[in-house]
Amino acid sequence: MNRLAKLLDESEAEVSALIMNLEHRNGLPSHDVRHIAEVHQRVRSKLAELNLDPDDTTAQELYQALLIKFEADSRDFDAAFGMADEGFNQKTAAAAKLLRASGRLPRLWALKNKAAKELLAGHAPKQVMKFLGYRSTASLLKRENITELFIAAQLLESDTWQKRQARLVSKLEPTAFELREMEIVELDYAKWSGVEAEGNVVVSDETASLALWPSEQTDQAPLLSISLLLIETLQSYGGQKLEAADILPADSIVSWWNDMDHLIADLDGGRVSLNLHDVGGNWLGGSDFENRSLRKARSSYWHRLIEKYDNQDDVEALFDDTVLRKVRQLKFKAPQPAFEYELAEDF
Repeated sequence: MNRLAKLLDESEAEVSALIMNLEHRNGLPSHDVRHIAEVHQRVRSKLAELNLDPDDTTAQELYQALLIKFEADSRDFDAAFGMADEGFNQKTAAAAKLLRASGRLPRLWALKNKAAKELLAGHAPKQVMKFLGYRSTASLLKRENITELFIAAQLLESDTWQKRQARLVSKLEPTAFELREMEIVELDYAKWSGVEAEGNVVVSDETASLALWPSEQTDQAPLLSISLLLIETLQSYGGQKLEAADILPADSIVSWWNDMDHLIADLDGGRVSLNLHDVGGNWLGGSDFENRSLRKARSSYWHRLIEKYDNQDDVEALFDDTVLRKVRQLKFKAPQPAFEYELAEDF
């Protein structure tokens, strides 16, 4: 149990209690032991495919090899879609097209277009107007995309404005909402890059929309990285299970990463994630070995393990898939909750 706890970077006592609970509920099938062995063998196989010695490779050597592999695959992915020499606008449009074509975008309750416009007409986003150079709300709403305005308001408007917005939304009638596919908004780099964002993806829960925010980092990002950033955010909103392997079609390029979300290598010098999202995030952020992320792999590792047990009642998972979903709690009067999400904390 100690090895499992270290892989997950969690309390041995907590992991032990949860696994013992699962084992006893299911007749002691020893799924945990087999799971560790299966992951170990898969990692050894992947090391060999990277031309690394499974018996003599350090964690840092594997980490560097994965970054090199991801960078090479990113270049090939760009080339496959004609994006090698394109910029932010073209790549975000291509990523959005890939995701829409998948048919796997989550469906959420959101404000209808008319209701969204009426809301902003009565509660003007003054900082957004100032940034875009508008003097009247009517002119703003006539010329600008409504979901784009809601996304920009997440960054530009004050906390006071945001709280009042939430109160106004909570008082709307159910007829102001509709169930629709989450919208991926394509932002123009020249228009919005002057605004700084805390993260790479910005979400408007009122309009069930998200956008990759233009920045120096995202402007340099390859199509594969942009796609992964959007996929990871969409995953946190539920709906059909989104997997990169099901959405990114260039099989010959990205297939090597298939079914690796739960793989963690436990080697001399530490543990390394083979999860495509972790590796891509490490590469895009320029993370050195000491600051590497294993967050997605650890979550997938745990969920892959507990899925092996038939009886899971009353067993709490160590990880919450909503870790990225840090949105306000809005009590919509829609036919069913639109964005009544619990806030999740990073681990």
